[in-house]
Amino acid sequence: MRSRYLTILFIAIKIFPGFGQNHSIDTLRNSLKTEKEDTNKVKELNKLSEYFWRLNKNDSAMYLAKNAEVLAEKLNFKRGKADAFSNIGSVYREQGNELISREYLLKSLALDQEIKNKTGITKNYNLIGLTYMVQSDYPKSLQYFFKALAMNQEAGDKYDIGINFCNIGNTYFSEGNYSEALDYDFKSLAIEQELGNKRIIAININNIANNYSKLGKYSLALEYSFKSLAIDQELGDRYGVAGSLYNIGSYYFSEGNNSQALEYDSKALVLFKEIQHKDDVAPTFLSIGYIYSRQKNYIKAKEYFDSAMSISKNNGYKETLREIYIRMAELDSALGNYKAEVEDYKKFVLYSDSIVNENNTKKITQTEMNFEFQKKTDSTTAVQDKLNLIAEKKSQQQKILLYSFMAGFALMIALAFFIFRGYRQKLKANLLIIQQKEEVEKQKTLVEEKNKDITDSINYAKRIQRALLKEEDHVSKHLPEHFILFKPKDIVSGDFYWAVEKEEYFYFAAVDCTGHGVPGGFMSMLGLAFLNELTKGPAIQTPAEILDELRTKILKELKQTGGENETKDGMDISLMRMNLKTNEVQWSGANNPLYVIDNELKETPADKQPIGYYPSMKPFSNHIIKAEKGSILYLLTDGYADQFGGPNGKKFKYAQLKEVLLSIHKKDMKEQKNILNEIFENWKGKLEQVDDILVIGLRV
Repeated sequence: MRSRYLTILFIAIKIFPGFGQNHSIDTLRNSLKTEKEDTNKVKELNKLSEYFWRLNKNDSAMYLAKNAEVLAEKLNFKRGKADAFSNIGSVYREQGNELISREYLLKSLALDQEIKNKTGITKNYNLIGLTYMVQSDYPKSLQYFFKALAMNQEAGDKYDIGINFCNIGNTYFSEGNYSEALDYDFKSLAIEQELGNKRIIAININNIANNYSKLGKYSLALEYSFKSLAIDQELGDRYGVAGSLYNIGSYYFSEGNNSQALEYDSKALVLFKEIQHKDDVAPTFLSIGYIYSRQKNYIKAKEYFDSAMSISKNNGYKETLREIYIRMAELDSALGNYKAEVEDYKKFVLYSDSIVNENNTKKITQTEMNFEFQKKTDSTTAVQDKLNLIAEKKSQQQKILLYSFMAGFALMIALAFFIFRGYRQKLKANLLIIQQKEEVEKQKTLVEEKNKDITDSINYAKRIQRALLKEEDHVSKHLPEHFILFKPKDIVSGDFYWAVEKEEYFYFAAVDCTGHGVPGGFMSMLGLAFLNELTKGPAIQTPAEILDELRTKILKELKQTGGENETKDGMDISLMRMNLKTNEVQWSGANNPLYVIDNELKETPADKQPIGYYPSMKPFSNHIIKAEKGSILYLLTDGYADQFGGPNGKKFKYAQLKEVLLSIHKKDMKEQKNILNEIFENWKGKLEQVDDILVIGLRV
């Protein structure tokens, strides 16, 4: 059974008021005959057509859409004609004719673009994306789904944005990109929970469970499947409940919990039978049979395999029949029925070849539609020529298929003897591969659990680090207007800011420790502890004195003497002290400068030595800064200037940063922070952030 919902959902979930399901096409024809031949009648025809194709009443839907098309053409009503083309394309899609469906949808799109009908454009983007998705052309499908998403985001339509995210997640899932699919499913879930759309929430949660299953995270898959089951039960959605039960059984089976898998598959089977959903009854019989086979209950396994086979043969389910025959071959091998084993395996090969041939035929018929051609005149002759071309290609494809089948059948007979002789060895090899694969999956799960433990530990370290950093708005109740732009590269940061108030003096620092991530995080916590310890006494120290003592403490605690195998860890720092009564500013820096802007930018250079071992260490310089009222001080680390990006992928550099600061220094501090952040993100673009970012601005 399908565990994803592969339909376009942005309108499918909406209800069409005013129409009951008991309306017959004859009743609608009679009522429409009495209406005036105007644009309102075209709208009504299109509305009814869409209503019927969503109920899978395709003949009625096509009749109404064709009538709408004729009347819209007569009235030169382009919006009505576009909607008629969209409905005709949708009917062809429901009938499985993706090629002609896309032809009409592209014509509808061209008209909607001509009249600037954004609703119709977005709808057609989604429908065209679905036609490509069904044909497994996932890049094209994503291209159209993202176009629809962009338009909905521009319009601010949360409902449709949530459905767009769901459709994109479905496409990534079908493509096998489960991490991306999971990301978009969670985005969709967040919006739908905000809107309270329980039916779509159930779909989102089911999709998330499927992604976790594909990623081998079965405990999470089960957790989300049970959530989906609860919502389906609340909504009274019996098919949704059956699907959730089936998925839960599948995940227990993947975990090796056969008894739980059997329990939930059996519940699903009962429901599928009650609602007469044959598409899912056969696979569920097959799943239960396979569980019994794994439990070595071969009599029960055979019973369920036979039930699955009977339904599949009656309904032409080739994919399920192929799966049944390989499971039957394994069962025959376990029972020692080697003759039956070979016969079942030959049928497995036969159905596999048949499915491959059908897929190849579908791929041959996938003709790329030229969008510019669709925008030209839609004369009957042009459409008929195209249909004739398609018919001719289909005729050629049928010949190719016939010749391929004849050659394949002859080859199969010639190889039958070799299959009989070699199959037993192949089964043994397959069993070994399965065992190895299961072992690999176990190891993979173990590694993922270890990685999760490590990540959880790092996230806990992040919480500790953030707790040690004072909140920006509470650095000091006496501190003048300021901002702190703090953007760690990793979960924990090697950059940190530090502040302490002592009598009428306020100390403020921007610090850059060696490295980033976990190593940088350890150094930052060490630096915070040392700075707090050095300033807890009664003496009022200058910034230079603090840096000298901080370096002495780092050298001692890290045992740095300049030896060859010693750690080179340390930190760069920009440290200021402000007298809150007189506004006098003193400053000292290790490698990181201070910028002061009045009407021009003045740079106070730092000492070219770190807080740590350096071959030619000297006392740090103490600077008294003459900052006028309204001047702005900028303390920073090197991460912002060192970021690669822009059109040529080069560093941002200090010169450009100075120009930015000079251009924004008169704005309020919150706006300055937002501008600096926006400029940084635009410069970085899709490149990786190379270092932690810290910029502090303070108005005197």
